Amino acid sequence: MSKTQMSAVKKNYLGLGIMAILSALVIVVSGPLYRSMSNHPDMPLADGVYTYKDEQPDDNGFYSVVTVTVQDGRITACTWDCVNDENIGKRQLSVEGHYVMTENGPTWKDQADALASYVLHHQTTGGLINEEGYAMDAVSSVSINAYPFVNGLSDCLDQAAIR
Repeated sequence: MSKTQMSAVKKNYLGLGIMAILSALVIVVSGPLYRSMSNHPDMPLADGVYTYKDEQPDDNGFYSVVTVTVQDGRITACTWDCVNDENIGKRQLSVEGHYVMTENGPTWKDQADALASYVLHHQTTGGLINEEGYAMDAVSSVSINAYPFVNGLSDCLDQAAIR
């Protein structure tokens, strides 16, 4: 191997090493940078899983149940269901076709998931519902009244709040 070929090989390895270092730097910096640029909850939250359940059923015999997971101070999971005394929920009933709201629209489960998705993205319920409890502007696919969800979520976040 000539001196010129050897120096080209060294340059290739040097370039590869620099690319590896820069790639590692981007990976290390991107996580904290992403977290600093994304939405945050309205208050500091302790990590954990928090659940709320209505003490009394609604007029149709369902109890609203909201579960929130907080990790690294952010809401990372959120679910809402309404269960009866047999612990059968509207999520399950709507998927099985036993709780049909409209023939063509999204199921109750899909609408509950859309509300939870809004919270995960925005880290708040602010701007989610109007005075009547509907999310018409924030999540157009949702036609169910979201007051029980917002109230349950508020209770979960109150449980998680660091004071």
